[in-house]
Amino acid sequence: ESVPHLWASDPSAGILIMEDLAPRIPLAAVLRTGDSAECIAGLRRFARALGRLAAVTVGHESAYQARHRDIGRFEPDSHRRGLPSGVWERTRGFMSALDAAPSGAAESDLARAMSELTEPGPFQTPSSGDAGPNNYLVSKDDGRVIDFEAAGYRHAVEDAVCLYVPGPHWLTAGDPIAEGLEAE
Repeated sequence: ESVPHLWASDPSAGILIMEDLAPRIPLAAVLRTGDSAECIAGLRRFARALGRLAAVTVGHESAYQARHRDIGRFEPDSHRRGLPSGVWERTRGFMSALDAAPSGAAESDLARAMSELTEPGPFQTPSSGDAGPNNYLVSKDDGRVIDFEAAGYRHAVEDAVCLYVPGPHWLTAGDPIAEGLEAE
């Protein structure tokens, strides 16, 4: 179980009836407690939930897109996020002003990374678009990924990266390799 259960829906009326997730709390709150065992257990469940979500839905992008077309919310390349237009050019300008212009190797690495993210091949999986410990609700025995407003099919690494650099919660998360999260 990785996501809340959908019990009923009427897309034309804009109605969804979903599982009540109370009394689960955000994993981010668990991470702030400082209880190492609970933090590691929560992060492991989160890694497994992201992996399960990807594993059971990979290869179903055309059905996903068809469903979105049916309800009138289809944007063909919405998953191809990359950097917003002009961001790297502005960053280069800031770096030059600090006499820290990127090397040719850095430029090449960035171009390769952006190409991989926008054309993920077999690593294209569904993503909530906002994976992080604040969007994973946990109880003693399980958890659910929430917040799918930016959902789409993207490179699997876009969700997995939050286990390494989990947004504003990076100060409270440990080392994913030492804690065995990569193996999950």
